[in-house]
Amino acid sequence: MKLPDKYPSGCKNQKIEEIIEELEAELKRDASIDSPMAFSSVVRYGSLIQLGQAELTGRFTKKYSLLALFVSIIALLIAWFK
Repeated sequence: MKLPDKYPSGCKNQKIEEIIEELEAELKRDASIDSPMAFSSVVRYGSLIQLGQAELTGRFTKKYSLLALFVSIIALLIAWFK
């Protein structure tokens, strides 16, 4: 599998999710074969999967933190001018 440039930070959420699914499928295929190659696949694909999941989690956290900040500012403004 060839990863896009700047994976995962340069990819959109949907693309990251697709890549994670493909990597998990390859990992399962390699894990079904009892060989030393299976362990190297776990190391290689596992870290890429974690990297993609961490990027998605970071984006989600940032998005909802900004939303919470915006709602807090609105609530303060409403309380101030009431």
